[in-house]
Amino acid sequence: MRVEDFDHRRAPVRERHPFGQPCGTPTSTMTTAKRHHTVPRMLLRRFSSEPRADNPEVWGLDILSGTPYRARINNEAVIRHYYRFEDPKIPIAPSQAEQWLSRIESDAVVPIRKLVDGTALTALERESMAFFLHVTQRRTPQSRAWHAHLDEQMYTEFLKAQLSNPEYIRKRYKDHGDFQSDEEIERWRIETLSDLETGVIGVESGQNREVAYMFLAADKIVAGISNSTTWWSLRAPPGAGFICSDNPLNIYDPGAPNRPKEHAGVGWVSSIAVEATLPLDPRVCLLLTPGPPTSRIQEVDAERVAEINLRTYAAAQQFIYGPSQQAVQEVRKNAKRNRARIEAFRPRPPQFTMIETVQGDDQPRFTTYRPASRSFTHSRKK
Repeated sequence: MRVEDFDHRRAPVRERHPFGQPCGTPTSTMTTAKRHHTVPRMLLRRFSSEPRADNPEVWGLDILSGTPYRARINNEAVIRHYYRFEDPKIPIAPSQAEQWLSRIESDAVVPIRKLVDGTALTALERESMAFFLHVTQRRTPQSRAWHAHLDEQMYTEFLKAQLSNPEYIRKRYKDHGDFQSDEEIERWRIETLSDLETGVIGVESGQNREVAYMFLAADKIVAGISNSTTWWSLRAPPGAGFICSDNPLNIYDPGAPNRPKEHAGVGWVSSIAVEATLPLDPRVCLLLTPGPPTSRIQEVDAERVAEINLRTYAAAQQFIYGPSQQAVQEVRKNAKRNRARIEAFRPRPPQFTMIETVQGDDQPRFTTYRPASRSFTHSRKK
């Protein structure tokens, strides 16, 4: 709910709010699929023993129960109408996000192949791959829920600030041609602010904004990934292999828990020690670290492979994937032996910090908002 759309004459309850058009260039490809994949199939198929098949088989493992199972990639990590824009008032086709994602995935096919083969990327390929990394992180149910929570918190704080200004509210009434008495306006302002602060009313991010947030500020984030990180192709030794998950990209900053709360966020370049990992197939994992925009190839040992698999396991929302039952079960066994490391590797939710100057205080007041670490479920049908 934008402030210019805020109806100052009533208190909206869990109201949805519109958004500006997200970044990206629409494609001419029409996508009408109803079943939307939260993990790109073009990535998941690479962890099959038959990746060239039309609908290849992978081995999955439910980390909640420990049960392994055979699956076809078309039936994994899928939610019905997950990327659909639902508001007919916005000037965007319902399938537009699916078209953008399809284009982003297509543009990443060659960069992924070259990273696996050990071939240097061009500047354009690097940018295309950075865009793929950005949306891969943002599109999962966990990430969407986290960003929706922050969206609601930020907008709630914005409304509180507006409602705390009596002059502003009176002016808004007048601008809308609603000439109630100052006493009536003030009574409405106080009641609405109180209801907002106590949670009687609130703001809901909603489907449209959740989808749009996958592309929010993509131009700046993609430029940062492309130009401020060193890309390592980590190559597994014979007898070892990387796995995938339903949340395949993990950003881990070992120093984050030790920093002050307002500086404890984790991002692509949140510190010199941060590492982002995305397994590309059982043989190769992409590792990004802050540094000059160059590409490197590194042969790693089985211990390093096992550590990265723990990171992938820690980031998983419910499922991990591999080419064999043994591959996923070995990671599960290792995770049970290393519970403390799993907790350390779990992705940290995004956060934002409000800085307020309070009259009479020598120092500004910091208030940091962060969603709960495991708050990712949505009541949407598969």
